[in-house]
Amino acid sequence: MTATNKTTLKLRHGKLTIAEDRAKCQTATEKSQSPRTLRILSIDGGGIKGIVPATILVYLEERLQEFSGDTDLRIADCFDWVAGSSTGGILACFYLLPDPSRPGRPKLSAKEALERYLQQGQGAFQRTYLQQARNKLGIAREEYSHRMLERQLKRTIGKEVKLSDLVRPCTIPAYNALEKKPIFFNSQAPESFGELKAWQVAKATSSAPGFFRSTYLKDANGQPLLLQDASLWTTDPSLCAYWEARKTICQTEAANYERQTFLLSLGTGKMSRRYLVQELRKQKERGQVAFNQMMARQSCSSQQRLREIFSRYEPNGSYCRLDPALTDATSAMDNVASENLNALYELSLAYVEAEKPRLDKMAKRLVEMYKIG
Repeated sequence: MTATNKTTLKLRHGKLTIAEDRAKCQTATEKSQSPRTLRILSIDGGGIKGIVPATILVYLEERLQEFSGDTDLRIADCFDWVAGSSTGGILACFYLLPDPSRPGRPKLSAKEALERYLQQGQGAFQRTYLQQARNKLGIAREEYSHRMLERQLKRTIGKEVKLSDLVRPCTIPAYNALEKKPIFFNSQAPESFGELKAWQVAKATSSAPGFFRSTYLKDANGQPLLLQDASLWTTDPSLCAYWEARKTICQTEAANYERQTFLLSLGTGKMSRRYLVQELRKQKERGQVAFNQMMARQSCSSQQRLREIFSRYEPNGSYCRLDPALTDATSAMDNVASENLNALYELSLAYVEAEKPRLDKMAKRLVEMYKIG
């Protein structure tokens, strides 16, 4: 798929096409990269809006393959660490899913991950007749069935794939409602989380209160964990990704301490002022808009801290934030109507088209770093 060609994805409710949109990419000052650059990919939460970063990564993977001359090159090959919050955690598992027939290789291409994500999102945000009846009677503990979400995750990720089996190190945060604090599932900490299944972690990070029931797990010591959506703590996991990656990779060996960092952070779309005004006119949407505003402020705080870090401590590193503005698409996390899926996909493709020179330059740098090793 390229930004200049119309691409059709199979959906339950219709086809997706291309339109135009533009947003800015914020990067640190671009300078020469160290031969030992630490490459981090971070993906925001946002429910079905995960279509946005997934579409950007399809284009990026295509360019990585073109510039490297390797049609088997995957997103996972070009990053040392991957992080995802909520729906971003699900996508992270998709990109890092091991191929049973090729040990050590990712199973899904970026395009396949997007297609699976669309199918899963539509399935997870569908109400069964029983769920509809419970919602109508006011006795439901969740808007959607957590069992349906679990079934969808098992179908794509697999029932037996462990967090430690993923082909690259990763961090997937969640919120522990019992201790009222965040928890970070680190695939490089098997003594704590390595035995957990990847689908369990993906479900935990995306168990948004009101939408899905909390996920109950136990840690390696048998302590109970009542886990909720990571967005209750942070929608943008890039800051914790930076810390976890440097703590795990760079501080274990003195030779790695001076490694510079390349951090790519992908958002799921930010509300435009025009859209916000329209939403505020709808009384039933006020709570949703307030929640979106809270998540946006959390993300802005994380971005500000990272800009300070890269400006002061990583002068030769790079921090790039890609986050298109939502225009025709809604900011609702569970709107899987064909029109909204179409709008999300269109604005993502248009964003790629607008930022193509910057994305191509980024792909070339990632290929250079990949060849260095």
